[in-house]
Amino acid sequence: MHNNRILPLLVMWAVLSLVSCVNKEYDLSDIDSTVGITVSNLTIPVRIDMVTLDEVLDLDDDSQIKKIHGEYAFVKDGTFESDPVRIPTFTADAQKIDPINEDANLNMRLDISADAPDMFVDAVLPDTVFEYFIPTSATTIDVDATDVDEAITDVLHVKSRPATLDVKMDFEGIDSYANYLTFVDVKVLLIPGLDVESINVEGETKPGEKITYDPVTGIVTVPTVRAPQGFCHLVLTLDGINRYVGSGNNRVEVFGFNDHKFTFNSECRVLSGRVVVLKEDLASTIYHTDGKVNLHRLNQVPATVNFYCAPTVEAIEMTEFTGVVEYNIDGVNVDPVELNNLPEILTQEGTDLRLGNPQLYLEVNNPVQRYSLTAHAGIALTPYVDGQARPTTRLDDDPKDGTFLVLEKADNVFCMSPEKPERFYKNDDPSLGLVANYRNDATQWRG
Repeated sequence: MHNNRILPLLVMWAVLSLVSCVNKEYDLSDIDSTVGITVSNLTIPVRIDMVTLDEVLDLDDDSQIKKIHGEYAFVKDGTFESDPVRIPTFTADAQKIDPINEDANLNMRLDISADAPDMFVDAVLPDTVFEYFIPTSATTIDVDATDVDEAITDVLHVKSRPATLDVKMDFEGIDSYANYLTFVDVKVLLIPGLDVESINVEGETKPGEKITYDPVTGIVTVPTVRAPQGFCHLVLTLDGINRYVGSGNNRVEVFGFNDHKFTFNSECRVLSGRVVVLKEDLASTIYHTDGKVNLHRLNQVPATVNFYCAPTVEAIEMTEFTGVVEYNIDGVNVDPVELNNLPEILTQEGTDLRLGNPQLYLEVNNPVQRYSLTAHAGIALTPYVDGQARPTTRLDDDPKDGTFLVLEKADNVFCMSPEKPERFYKNDDPSLGLVANYRNDATQWRG
């Protein structure tokens, strides 16, 4: 800005000193003592250097006018803060699961005469005295959650607080004949896709054998368990569920997610296995450790017993998930940025102020960037002149439109200007580049 400095013209007087000798022989009384000097077209050169604002204004740290890169800029900040981004957890509850009640048929027993006496006699018994096949009837496990937040639009994997899936397999009517049952080569079909933290069983397993769970098939394999009181109790502790298992043509969807509802169902059944009674596990009313056997009592082992299987699923509280989030933060307003409080020299009548190289900076953080989530934002800019609103410029937050701010980093800085500035007032970085266009042909730049 140039400021014409008006300097008063100083009237310059020339003082003429007249020196002479006074001769008393002359009569000086008739002499005119007034001396006149005539000056025409006198020009006095005056040089005024360019006057800059920092010579006129006190540009301290609190001033709204800053000198940046040798240029003068009006700088004013506004801030905004949204409410905390919060997506509530949801809980999946199992519907009532119908237990399996099925007859288990005797598969093998000793050939004992029907008229064997009801007394203990010496007899040699094989290690396995009798066995039953485990029935393969099925039931269904249904789990659903309808309280999923609307911000969650798709789910591929969920993590949960530890929850248990129990399977109790009980043979009723055999406890009076055996103290223990040994479950051999049992395969149980459960829910596939589970993140299983641990598997526990009530009973004894053989050294070196391990109960396993296959997340692709959902099959639990129990090599050998010697269980007391006629039942086997499996407890799986899970802490997550995958939506898909397998690959290619063998890819299977474990749970569905539609209209903010989480649902899955799975068949539960014993695929194969048998229950055997070992000689040392016979009830004391049949077998003594000294080798004596009551053959009559042994001959009364029932040909059919009831197999009861009752799966139960604990409520699954989801705490984390992998999927798609569309979380809307509405009604966030930036504090008004006002061009007021200008120095008097800039507001006096006749002063014409024009904005050159206008740059509007917007710093926006992405609070979910640490979860590898990209956010996008819309913005509306409404100028006011003398208290009157002017047309609003908008960047809609609809990603389909293509005019919005993409928040890829934790902290994002945007510069909005009619054209790309040669130099930036803030974050002057050559990596700043074009992102998108305003509808009114203004441009936003980002860094």
